[in-house]
Amino acid sequence: MVIASQVIVAFSDLLFVLSILSKKKTNLLALLCFSDLTFALHYFLLQANSGAWVFIVDAAYLLVIYFLERYGKGKYNIYASIVSVGLVVILCLVSWQGWASILPMIAMSTSLICSCFKNVIIVKSGALTRNILNLVYMLVIPNKSLVGAILQGVLIVVSIVGIVQSAIELHKTKDMEKALN
Repeated sequence: MVIASQVIVAFSDLLFVLSILSKKKTNLLALLCFSDLTFALHYFLLQANSGAWVFIVDAAYLLVIYFLERYGKGKYNIYASIVSVGLVVILCLVSWQGWASILPMIAMSTSLICSCFKNVIIVKSGALTRNILNLVYMLVIPNKSLVGAILQGVLIVVSIVGIVQSAIELHKTKDMEKALN
């Protein structure tokens, strides 16, 4: 199961890279949703249930946000974020596996809150925070995910590149006021 989980996390991380490098928020959300589902499977295989449930909640949240964004109902993102953060906290407490369970809870809560903003830099920054805390989580769970941790290190770099790329594009358009909404 450990070997299968490592293959799955590699595929999940590939999807994550594609999401971070996307320029449209709807593409970012769709790819992140698929990445989260495979990431949850990876954690279930490692018996890291707190991490797995958090990613299931995030996948559902991203699906809701994707459709809200696609059909111009983005103003409801904050409500979906609040409900999802509540679910993350509840599921982490229910699937408590020691203090390590706090890491995916904080990681996903931060990511969920950041993803309700229209500014793609804030969304990508939330994903970066999630990657950093996931890296630590993968190293402290009993069935460590060393391949996953190494790939999370790569994803941290990719996230930073994606943030810088978006900042450069934002600077080029000089439309700071629109980006902050």
